[in-house]
Amino acid sequence: SAGHVGTLAAFTVDAASSQSGAVTITGVSAGGNLTVSMGAGTGALTMNSSVTTGNFTVDASSFGGAIDISTVTGSGAATISVGSSGDFSANQVAVQGAFTLDAAAATTGSITLAGITAGGNLTIAMGQGTGSIVLTSAITAGNFTLDGTTFGGAIDIANVTASGAVVVSTGSAGDLSATQIHTTGSVTVDGAAASTGAVTLNTVSASGAVTISMGSGS
Repeated sequence: SAGHVGTLAAFTVDAASSQSGAVTITGVSAGGNLTVSMGAGTGALTMNSSVTTGNFTVDASSFGGAIDISTVTGSGAATISVGSSGDFSANQVAVQGAFTLDAAAATTGSITLAGITAGGNLTIAMGQGTGSIVLTSAITAGNFTLDGTTFGGAIDIANVTASGAVVVSTGSAGDLSATQIHTTGSVTVDGAAASTGAVTLNTVSASGAVTISMGSGS
């Protein structure tokens, strides 16, 4: 565990060789890139406050534990990879670059995103497991993509505001609900992989085309 750490240079936590345990970082302020690498074990990663003038990276693609992030402010891009447990939550993330959440390795779990703001594209990739992803607010100056083509869980979106294309793909469960989607680009909801489920869209506002494709389920 670490209290507040301030540096004018890059900040790196390398726990790639760890098989278990807990990493808790109360506060970090870095003048360069901020990078955290987790190992193949279980346990937990908790980050309360992270500020960086560079990129923010959490590499936990082989990690089997929980990841909880409270606040991230970055001048670059944010890239977060989660492992098989798919247990990830983020409260507020604001970056001037792109935001990428790679949960392709997840086989189950729960992903909760309260507020994400990105100056670049905002991309979320889900894995083959079940569980759920809950997104309260996403604001991007670029494209918004949520790729759940192989995902067997529920996708719940409260609000997405984008300046580019919005593409949401559902998996076999076909379980998608979205309250508000607003974009100056196009909107595509691809449910072609769904064999069952329900798609509920309350409000969709787009300057471009709105396309909805459903699968072979009932």
